[in-house]
Order: sequence, then C-alpha cells, then structure tokens
Amino acid sequence: MPDKAFEGGYRIGYSNDIQKGMSGGPVLNGAGKMIAINGMHAYPFFDPYVYEDGTRPEDKRERQNIRSSSWGVPIATFAQLASDFVP
Repeated sequence: MPDKAFEGGYRIGYSNDIQKGMSGGPVLNGAGKMIAINGMHAYPFFDPYVYEDGTRPEDKRERQNIRSSSWGVPIATFAQLASDFVP
C-alpha cells in the first residue's frame, strides 16, 4: 500500500485478476470481509497513477509494482466519499 492515496481514493493494491466491468465490486480479505471497492484493473491503457497531492510515483520499480496491481478504494474512504452523493 502506498504512503498516500491516488486520486479518487485508490489506496489498496492487490494481485487479483480484475476484468473490465468489475468496477464497483467488493474486494475481500482472506477472512471474507469486504475491505474495499474495486475500481482499477492492472495494466490500464492510460497512466492514472497520480497521488491526491498531484505528484506521481517517480521510482521506476515502484511504478512497475503499482502498474501490475489492481486498485480499490478502502471502505472507510468510500463511506466518506459516498456521503457527498447521498442526500
């Protein structure tokens, strides 16, 4: 997990093979508890990896690790963001 979140709240990286259309699905831990909302699959066509502060990962090895992971928004972050959209 990076020290800071990517834009959109993405902070949990995982190695599961995510397919197009699976965004919004649950990310479960080993105990079957929902820990995040899936949102970004590995190896996207564009470079979405911008931290919330506007910077980008600079280390080449770190960028490769980030790019080869799927990414989700932690449940706590999702709950905070969802309150902006729910009346």
